Amino acid sequence: MSDPVPDAEVEHLVRSSAEGDLDAFDRLVGIYQDKVFGLAYNLVRDYDEAQEVAQEVFISCFRNLKRFRFESRFSTWLYRVTVNQVKNRWKYHRRRQRDKHESLDTPRDEDDPRRIDPPDEGPDPRQAAEGRERMEAFEKALGALSLEYRQVLTLRFIEDLQYNEIAEILDCSIGTVKSRINRARKTLREKMRGVL
Repeated sequence: MSDPVPDAEVEHLVRSSAEGDLDAFDRLVGIYQDKVFGLAYNLVRDYDEAQEVAQEVFISCFRNLKRFRFESRFSTWLYRVTVNQVKNRWKYHRRRQRDKHESLDTPRDEDDPRRIDPPDEGPDPRQAAEGRERMEAFEKALGALSLEYRQVLTLRFIEDLQYNEIAEILDCSIGTVKSRINRARKTLREKMRGVL
């Protein structure tokens, strides 16, 4: 993820926030909240859960800003915090067996205004319906992947990050990232067989 504001401004905001400047921290939240929420949503596949994850990310960020050493981009660090929050929630839900009652991967009802549907871009209603079906099948298949696979696919193809950035976020080698992406793509293709 490229930072939406210049590095020098981000560094100033981070340093000011670490010293207790709440206005600077509010600015940081304003800059990154949509990206953090988007990543969280793509990983947990639930609007309310993604909201809670994003909130926890920024609370954790505020508490730990003094530890940020500018050895990587702030956005990379923030993505790592987001991925770790999702992992923690995932483990919590698995321990509590909550996913037996309400899966984090289950899409919301069609009438739910918070549901994120792809826009219709085809002039032909039949093609538009087929496109929606494919997208719904893709979202369902993506949601059925393990968190490990969902992470790498989301970071690479939805967030458009480079392999080295993903490796840094996930704290693994570039080779591991490439291997996970290949296995995840293969698994996703298998789950979508018959749809494509």
